[in-house]
Amino acid sequence: MNIQKLRLIGIVFLLIVIASMWLFFLRSVPTQHTTGIVVSKTFKPAGVSYSYPYGANRGFKTPTSIPTAPGYSYRIETPGIGEVGYFANEIEAKSLDVNQKVSIKYEERGIPMIWKKIMVLEITPVVQ
Repeated sequence: MNIQKLRLIGIVFLLIVIASMWLFFLRSVPTQHTTGIVVSKTFKPAGVSYSYPYGANRGFKTPTSIPTAPGYSYRIETPGIGEVGYFANEIEAKSLDVNQKVSIKYEERGIPMIWKKIMVLEITPVVQ
């Protein structure tokens, strides 16, 4: 094989990778709605996360501290998609309790019949 054929094969391979990344992760998908019941509510206190420099040429760089806000982690059981998770800040969490019925706005992403990821965008309490 000559170099031209190898370049063409490499370009085609990269185009296939780029097209699949767009198709599975970046394209817009319809927003879907469902309802569910809050199964658990766990408080996560404020803390600090650290970002460490990486690579061969990091010199004397020190880790960067990133403060994280306090909030609540939710597990929500839904009849159609199973159990999903959601993190809400303290203000939003005041209106959500355990065993409460909630409305969920979500997007479903992934590779059909192989892998699926549910991205919860918003939860709101259902007024009865």
